Amino acid sequence: MREDAARNRKDNGPPNIAVLRRRALDLVRQDKSKGFLSFKLKRAGWDDAFPRNLLNNLPAT
Repeated sequence: MREDAARNRKDNGPPNIAVLRRRALDLVRQDKSKGFLSFKLKRAGWDDAFPRNLLNNLPAT
């Protein structure tokens, strides 16, 4: 996720970004399709439909 290139070092930026990254990883981990986590993250970056599909399949609370 290119954390080394991130420029959010002030105020509440780092904790906020950390929360967003954890939520994104949680979404990808909930995906039931076969494959490694690293491949699913790459697929989410390559294909706009994949993350959209993950968000659409969230359980209703």
